Amino acid sequence: MSRRQHIILKIASSLLRSGQLDFLRIMLDDLSSLSYFPRGKVRKMTKNELRERRRIQQQVYYAKNRESIIAREVDRQKKRKALTKAWKKRNPAAVRESKRGDRRKYNLVFRKSCPTWANHFFIHEAYRLARLRTKTFGFRWEVDHIVPLRSPLVCGLHTEQNLRVIPFNENLAKSNHYWTDMP
Repeated sequence: MSRRQHIILKIASSLLRSGQLDFLRIMLDDLSSLSYFPRGKVRKMTKNELRERRRIQQQVYYAKNRESIIAREVDRQKKRKALTKAWKKRNPAAVRESKRGDRRKYNLVFRKSCPTWANHFFIHEAYRLARLRTKTFGFRWEVDHIVPLRSPLVCGLHTEQNLRVIPFNENLAKSNHYWTDMP
């Protein structure tokens, strides 16, 4: 990659990050001279240089074709949704069985992680509090297991000490990869 091409790629990358697509479109004429497979004698690029170059080329392509890419993705999602709906209509027994199996698996996790000494009154109160907060505040609240029930690192228990009521988006962000007092 020539020094000129390298500078153009760096500038394009900074313009994309800052959201200045108008200036980037002006530069696209210069960027069109960048070919993915350059001709002539070129020094061998490192993996990181190739990865960076490919990333910038993808960003430039997206900046050029943003509207068509989004329209194509929306059409693909609509088509997929229609196909799924048609399949579910043709196979109601399979859909029922799938939902039943998922629910059984979910209940089995809770049954296995709920010890006999757990206070079920407080557990149910936590779920009731989540419903009450959802109605009161107008956005979704969930019962979060502080130490997740299923995680590659650790498995917690379904007890009142391991429950807290938090907003849905916080619980979603936490997933099962993080908990307080995590080592």
